[in-house]
Amino acid sequence: MNRLLEIGFKPVGHWILANGEIAPDLKEMPTQRNILYAFVCEGEIQFIGKATQQLSITLLSYQRPNQVQSAKLRNSNNIRELLSLGKKVDILALPDNGLLHYGGFRINLAAGLEDSMIAKLQPHWNVLRSSRFRPGEAGKPEPSEDIANEAKPEIQDRTENVPLHAVPETMLLTLQETYWNRGFFNVPVQYAPHFGGDLQKISIIVPHRQLPITGYISRAANSNGTPRVMGGRELQKWFRRESRPMGKINVEILSPTSIVLTPIAEKQ
Repeated sequence: MNRLLEIGFKPVGHWILANGEIAPDLKEMPTQRNILYAFVCEGEIQFIGKATQQLSITLLSYQRPNQVQSAKLRNSNNIRELLSLGKKVDILALPDNGLLHYGGFRINLAAGLEDSMIAKLQPHWNVLRSSRFRPGEAGKPEPSEDIANEAKPEIQDRTENVPLHAVPETMLLTLQETYWNRGFFNVPVQYAPHFGGDLQKISIIVPHRQLPITGYISRAANSNGTPRVMGGRELQKWFRRESRPMGKINVEILSPTSIVLTPIAEKQ
């Protein structure tokens, strides 16, 4: 840990265990993007990663990773195990003041340091994945993997027959008054293939909330079979707190069963 502090990493929070789920308790840099972060337990560096999104959103994605996000799933289980043993898992981050330039181009400090730091410090959870490298390089560590109360029917927690997409999709949601009042929204037909099947659970990650909202997908609510994301009372409360009828919400589709909602500030 001292090596991280020497080069400018700062403690910004720690992980907590609430109702069997992990959650980041972030005190500083929640909106910083393109920065390096690290998980440290008892002075030992467990993991180094790069946040391309806001740091708070990146950390929230560790709470309920899907099966495609293998590194996040592994790390989520590791964090939960350490917390269950009564150990503290600290979160450190390296701020980027944006002052580094070369030939008139800004240097992304996180992108430039990540691979070198992982190779040098060998964090425990940056595991080997030799298929990512040419023969003879199997000893290189793996780079980090980073790229929200109505009666509900029985919700399925399954992953089979779900379309998978390597690159997150983003859609713009206009918050219709019905959505705002009832805590759900319909998905346009062009984005329908990016969502899971009928009655699958979906994690709705939102700002200003430690745990994701657990909702479900209904493909029976609309006659054409397009998804309706049902977030119930918790999503309704978030809509009312963060936006207004006809307000704009950015929806980032991380996986068929995980999305991030971000309200878009209105121009004055």
